[in-house]
Amino acid sequence: MSDEVRGYEFKVPQGTQHKTDTVNGVDVYAATVPAPYDIGVLIFAFKDKTLTKDDLMKKVEGVLSSMGEKDVKVTDVKELSDDYSLASFSSVDEKGKATKGKVLVGTDVTDNYIVIIGNDADKFAANEKTIDEIWGSFGMYSGGASGNN
Repeated sequence: MSDEVRGYEFKVPQGTQHKTDTVNGVDVYAATVPAPYDIGVLIFAFKDKTLTKDDLMKKVEGVLSSMGEKDVKVTDVKELSDDYSLASFSSVDEKGKATKGKVLVGTDVTDNYIVIIGNDADKFAANEKTIDEIWGSFGMYSGGASGNN
């Protein structure tokens, strides 16, 4: 999958169903990776050259909460490079089902990216390798805000 306008790309397993939309100036990519994975992928891409990786990570809780998730926790934040940070997240949906996953944030010269990938908490361990492959394949065309990637 790639977005030439926003300047990013990543890989998902064959058969992934996806849709894109723009909401309030934010490009949203939503996908469902099919069985046996049953993984959800959300990517938010938007312009704001003033934001840092920490700012983007703080937005994750609000994003998930706005989607009806409760008890959102973002933990184990790791700086991967000048332009990327990775964290784990957990939440509970409106039906009481626990969700677990990973979130990657990236800063580009003018664009920002929030990549949220997860599934039911009880399926997370079995799918963690695939989740890691998806976020690990994410790349920005420009080389990031630092120019080092």
